[in-house]
Amino acid sequence: MTFKFIKADDLDNQVKLKDVLPYGMYITADGTEVLFDRHYEPMYARDAKGDNVQRASGFVENVVKQVWFYNDTNSLMNSSEARLRSEKALVLFVIGDAVNDCVIHEKEAA
Repeated sequence: MTFKFIKADDLDNQVKLKDVLPYGMYITADGTEVLFDRHYEPMYARDAKGDNVQRASGFVENVVKQVWFYNDTNSLMNSSEARLRSEKALVLFVIGDAVNDCVIHEKEAA
């Protein structure tokens, strides 16, 4: 098997990082946490205990808080720190750990 390494400049024509790495997370009233991508589309969800991670899709109801792992100023394409923070958030989420160290901004729902 041969692997082709993709340069950062070529990523726009290949895999879009903003579609595969989380932009932030919704937290619902029952404690469910849902990672979302840059388009605010749900990616993965887990229960309040951090267990039972599964793919997520559709509308997320009863959101009480949103957190973000990067923003337009420090996006995945121009900041290795943002990319690492988003990657770390994904790994921590999947293994059931808190993602608090990855959060750069948060907002309570209105």
